[in-house]
Amino acid sequence: MAAVDIAEQQGTDIKKWAGWIVGIGIWFLPLFGMDFNTYMVLTIAGLSMGMLMFLTASGFSLIFGLMDVLNLAHG
Repeated sequence: MAAVDIAEQQGTDIKKWAGWIVGIGIWFLPLFGMDFNTYMVLTIAGLSMGMLMFLTASGFSLIFGLMDVLNLAHG
């Protein structure tokens, strides 16, 4: 019984590590087609755009949740 539990645990560990390796590989895959500076500029620009979209969406959801109206006329 304990041997089966250990085998199942090792199987989930392998799947977890495989997911991490594939994710890191996909993250660094564009480096083969462009230089490092361009890659970093595009990565930081994409992350900052994503943060801006998140901030806007969370503000809209907060306003809509409190007032039940999307108010775009303030300011």
